[in-house]
Amino acid sequence: MKNLLLTRYFILLSLFCTYSLSAQKSIPEEVKACLDKASGDAMKAHIAYLADDALLGRLPGTPGFETAVQYVESQYSKLGLQPAGEKGSYRQKVIIRTAKPNAAASSLILKTGNGEQTLEHGKDYAFRGDFNKKENKVEAPIVFAGFGIDAAKIGHNDYKNLDVKGKIVILLDRVPEDKFGSTETAHLGRQNTKLDMAYKHGAVGVLLLPSINVGNSNFSRSAEQAARGARGVVLPNVKSNKKYYNPYPALKFVASLSWEGLGKLMGQPDKSAKELAAILYNSNNNVIIPGTLKAHTVTSYEEIESYNVIGKIPGVDSKLKK
Repeated sequence: MKNLLLTRYFILLSLFCTYSLSAQKSIPEEVKACLDKASGDAMKAHIAYLADDALLGRLPGTPGFETAVQYVESQYSKLGLQPAGEKGSYRQKVIIRTAKPNAAASSLILKTGNGEQTLEHGKDYAFRGDFNKKENKVEAPIVFAGFGIDAAKIGHNDYKNLDVKGKIVILLDRVPEDKFGSTETAHLGRQNTKLDMAYKHGAVGVLLLPSINVGNSNFSRSAEQAARGARGVVLPNVKSNKKYYNPYPALKFVASLSWEGLGKLMGQPDKSAKELAAILYNSNNNVIIPGTLKAHTVTSYEEIESYNVIGKIPGVDSKLKK
């Protein structure tokens, strides 16, 4: 956000003082006059002011950011830009939300005919914060859905003959080796693509298992990232634009799952990650995970009020104005 403020100001300043010459034989006098006013020294002075340590980094919600906003407003006014924000101002309010999972208040419990087993947050699994709902509860059967890829048109569908509606799916990270081209791999290997497909097939929760090639080191990084939370902008419909962190109300939770946690779910806690992977990656195996999984997620919100600074240059075409 702090760099966006600086970038948007100079983009607008450049647009205000630049004119496309592709269809022009000569520069109109009024445009030439504007271009003549452009000054490299002035640009440098703006950058020096906004990047100065006195503004303390311009982080949203800080006095330094407010000082930067006031400066940009004053420059917009000097340029003759009309306010295009809220209530006749240059400002459009933006709420920046950080969603952090509350591990102490959350739980993941495996229920089988032999009783209940509580999994350990940060070791067996790590919930992601839900940007759109502070608390969720769900209990459902567990289904292993391979890589969670539905790409039947190019010959791969992990959901074929698999009913995941109303169930919690375990998905392998990334894509099968040497299966797709680079473009398909980039798209199908993305976690938000897997969440989209799980949602479309009716899943109510998603557990993402790291690639065996990186093992629990990748789980540890995911757990640390989830614990720090992630920022997103709360949109006018009061939803967040942070799609990566649980985008659908029907998906009651999204979590990373460790190989150790998988062993507990499969009732084979003594098996190594490689032994478990040999079971999962073997397409001839019908992976059965008994019982149900009861998930209770609690997310804590931290919100900061920030601003977009918006100015407008009115057009002169009377027809377009209508």
